[in-house]
Order: sequence, then C-alpha cells, then structure tokens
Amino acid sequence: MNKAKEVAWLLLRLASAFMFIQGGGMKLFDWFGGIPAEYGGHPAMGSMTWVAGVLEFYGGSLILI
Repeated sequence: MNKAKEVAWLLLRLASAFMFIQGGGMKLFDWFGGIPAEYGGHPAMGSMTWVAGVLEFYGGSLILI
C-alpha cells in the first residue's frame, strides 16, 4: 500500500510541475503559440503577467526537482 502512495505522489508532482512549466513558458518564451497579440502579446518585464510567468516557470521547475 505504501508503494502505491509513493507512486501516486510522484505522478501528481510531475503532472503539476509540467502544467506550471507549460503556463510559465507560454507567457515568458512564447511556447505553444504564446499570448495572442490582441491580448497584449509578450508581457513587459515587471508586469503582473510577467511575474506570474516567472513564478509558474521557475516554481514548476522547483516542484519538478
């Protein structure tokens, strides 16, 4: 039973890390099409969208580690 619990935690951590990295990469690096131009395009450094992208990308990387 304990082994199944460890595997479940690992899969949950991996899935959430990749979802955070994907969202942050979209905002910061224009992955997966980025933010469309009609919504402002690439965010300016220091804006709330940029800060959210930094937190998502690097936070997701730390969750992955």
